[in-house]
Amino acid sequence: MLVHAVRSSRSRVAGVLRECRDVTRSEPHKVGRLVLVRSYYSAAPDAIVHKMGELGEGLAGTGYTVDVLALGNGETDSPLFYLYPHVREVPLSVPVGWLPPRLRRGAAQVGFLLRSAAWLIRRRQTITAVITVDTPLGVGWVGRLVRRVGGGRVRHVHWVMDLLYAQAAALPGGSRRRGLSRVLSQLEIGALRGASPVVVLGRCVGELLVEHGVRAPVVVIPLWADVPDPGPEPSYRPGGEPDGRGFTVLYGGHAAGRNPLAPVAEAARLLAGTAIAFEVLGSGTEVLQLQHIVERDGLSAIVIRGPVPRPEYDEQVRRAGALLVSLHPRTTGMSVPSKTYSAMAAGRPVIYMGAANGQAAMDVVAADAGVVIPHSGTELARVAEQLANDPERVRTLGENGRAFMRGQRSLGSAVDAWRGLVGGA
Repeated sequence: MLVHAVRSSRSRVAGVLRECRDVTRSEPHKVGRLVLVRSYYSAAPDAIVHKMGELGEGLAGTGYTVDVLALGNGETDSPLFYLYPHVREVPLSVPVGWLPPRLRRGAAQVGFLLRSAAWLIRRRQTITAVITVDTPLGVGWVGRLVRRVGGGRVRHVHWVMDLLYAQAAALPGGSRRRGLSRVLSQLEIGALRGASPVVVLGRCVGELLVEHGVRAPVVVIPLWADVPDPGPEPSYRPGGEPDGRGFTVLYGGHAAGRNPLAPVAEAARLLAGTAIAFEVLGSGTEVLQLQHIVERDGLSAIVIRGPVPRPEYDEQVRRAGALLVSLHPRTTGMSVPSKTYSAMAAGRPVIYMGAANGQAAMDVVAADAGVVIPHSGTELARVAEQLANDPERVRTLGENGRAFMRGQRSLGSAVDAWRGLVGGA
């Protein structure tokens, strides 16, 4: 198992890097300099960071020099260097240790905005395009400022991966908290109005931005995922999972208010006594709440673990019967769960809990790679039981997902689309 996990991880990295190199080998000369700006990179390598790294490698393979501005203390020994060797991180230090703890995070974000703006303005003559990504709040204005100071010569593209404050404003909460979130959401979206263009992950995101007054051109460039070698085909038994385990529905990654997991507990109660289990590999407020319910009610069919190293996670995905994705309906258009596409690329059926008009949900349906259901424990139990007793359908849905990702969601296609936006020689 460990050998397969390591090989799987190496295969995934090699696949991404191979595609990056193969995007275009005919342009070895440097065609321009791109700078991505996000406050967190190697210090917090989440799914967004890996997409930044993969895109950066792909663009570097076509002749661009690619830098990433991020908060940092100057340390260079990051695993991301080995994953994305042609993407140079430029750490910007913002000393905040002298401030009270409750002020440090905000001060670091403001300091990063100021330092990144100064860094970019000093080097504007050498920069082709600035790509601002999500955080911190107002980072879009940094790109807008550099574009204006540069007399329009420097292009500015804002890449919307998550509308974090819009999500907070949309979710249930106290009136005071929601009021503040609404103000921050307006600032978040307001920072996009000066970009040209705004890149989003799905049509629903673009429609929401237009509804909120963003007049800049909105371009949809969907998420991609490397399709790894399938490895040995698992042998299923009715109602069960490979290697004698029960059929497992896996949730992996962070789960906050936008990712409700309460239906998992309800489904586990309904499926008590069957060979169907749920496994959660992640963290966040929803995971903590689910853990409390599991301990209180003694739900042995739910196993909760913290985040695990990528090789181990890849192995658990390979062994799972299906992958669970959860997105609160109120946050549709504000986030496109990337785990949907990694599950499809891995050849695992997707059980998507959320609104049917979200981009990820529509892709699951279009690919015939899973099932879209509301946030209902009854529906989750029904679908899990159907899949557990139909191994041929599990196999077919998985193969459909891999075919969709290979044919319509390649890194090469995304790189070609980005090249058309950032320009260069």
